[in-house]
Amino acid sequence: MDEQLKKLFDDQKQAWAEFKTANDDLLKKNDALQAEKVEKLNARLTELQAEIDKALKAAEDAQLLAKQRFDVETAAKDKGLDPKIRQAFSKYLRKGAQGLTPEEAHAMSAYSDPDGGYLVLPHISKEIIERLYLTSPMRSLARVETVSSNLFKEPIENSLPAARWKEREASGGETATGQYGMLEIPIFEQEADPKVPTGLLEDAAWDVESRLKNNLSTAFALAENTAFVSGDGKGMPMGILSYASGTNPALGQIQQVPTGDAALLKSNGIIDLIYALKAGYRAGAVFVGNNLTIAAVRKLVDGQNNYLWQPNFQAGQPPTLAGYPFYEFSDMPNVGSGAFPIAFGNFKEAYLILDHSRGMRMLPNPFIEPGFMRWYTTKRTGGAVRNHEALKIQVVST
Repeated sequence: MDEQLKKLFDDQKQAWAEFKTANDDLLKKNDALQAEKVEKLNARLTELQAEIDKALKAAEDAQLLAKQRFDVETAAKDKGLDPKIRQAFSKYLRKGAQGLTPEEAHAMSAYSDPDGGYLVLPHISKEIIERLYLTSPMRSLARVETVSSNLFKEPIENSLPAARWKEREASGGETATGQYGMLEIPIFEQEADPKVPTGLLEDAAWDVESRLKNNLSTAFALAENTAFVSGDGKGMPMGILSYASGTNPALGQIQQVPTGDAALLKSNGIIDLIYALKAGYRAGAVFVGNNLTIAAVRKLVDGQNNYLWQPNFQAGQPPTLAGYPFYEFSDMPNVGSGAFPIAFGNFKEAYLILDHSRGMRMLPNPFIEPGFMRWYTTKRTGGAVRNHEALKIQVVST
């Protein structure tokens, strides 16, 4: 662990200790000044978590960049390119465009024309897949499969065969047979059609095409994540919050568990949410909610004044709520009357994401509008709850 990350974790430990002390005092005596102090410390914890996430992401990017640098420098060496060009390119990969001298920038420009752009890195398709994975939190939790058709079907066991006790030497006749259903998940298509001036493609210091690909992959991922949470299933995946309330999974219902308050989250509501989930699913269960919800649950204590929320001071490990991992989903609603701010469940069992095997496709077209290159881009994805029993939703209500 580098020094910056170590310091951030140390700061987080100290801020968490100060927050608990301040919140304990607030619970004993509701004072406006004390409440303000708690909110400031709570905001500080949110800021520190964001800084930690940013530092971890930077470390991941540095590893990816190091691999790309090795691949590109090896390719450049094999091509027998001018050592000055290789040196400038190596410096760019380490420090970015702002780290180049004018002479080195000229060398890069000389390199870009014959080779089609000095930022065109190998394995661009692999990079796009990794960015989609990193920018869509649901993908790290749900089951993800690749399909080659536009409709996925999977049998569902809705009920077991009936069984009964019988008296000796007596027969009660036929019993009910178990019932099955069929889960159908359609594959939907996202599209984008941006245009770029051809002069920019030829003269820009950056490889515009590569940056456009990265930006489109990020835009698609963000749209997917929103749909996985709140999509209505009409032209987009069906989100976890869009199912009817109820306890009958055969009807596609997902149980909604009240918080116990008309406007707030409550500790007892969190405990009720956990134990509404069957024991077999709780082993791999997690919470999801947005950053404002995280700020709210940090304040919750049980009957013995033990905090339900616990930060995790290890790199790459999420904080926990009542002992279960908590992942930030920015698309989840804020806490408010009638809202669904928290979901709890075994997402690997509960939600299925389907990617079409053709992946993300870009079709460059220079003929539609003179002087511009159009980039018609598509990606096919589906998503839906596959096991309604494996997921519970917290609703803010009494």
